[in-house]
Amino acid sequence: MSEFKVAQDLIENNCRVCYTPGQYPYDLIGDHDGELFKIQVKTAKKKPNQTQAYQIRTKGYDGDDVDLFAGYISEKDTEFYFPYEEAGSYCSVTFTPRYSLSDHNAELAHLADDHTFESVVDRLL
Repeated sequence: MSEFKVAQDLIENNCRVCYTPGQYPYDLIGDHDGELFKIQVKTAKKKPNQTQAYQIRTKGYDGDDVDLFAGYISEKDTEFYFPYEEAGSYCSVTFTPRYSLSDHNAELAHLADDHTFESVVDRLL
């Protein structure tokens, strides 16, 4: 389900999508304005002891094999994205509103609004 939801989001963001059946280190290839992205899709889970934060595990992937990680949050029916270079062992986003955070915490937080496909691709290109 996560792969289909991410593919739908990519298509809605003017991206052509190819599925990669078989043993590949990525699930989808997105073609956005001629730029190809290898995308590994994960189902996001709530971070322990947090009500507004969700995470995916990204450990064990190589930068030659994955360009973007995509997380799908089923209970919110939404996706988030991280470039490989910004990923650690886990990638997480929060849905805590920016206005409720101090300026310092808002800078440090991975706000969901800053991790849409469009915002991540704008940073990469």
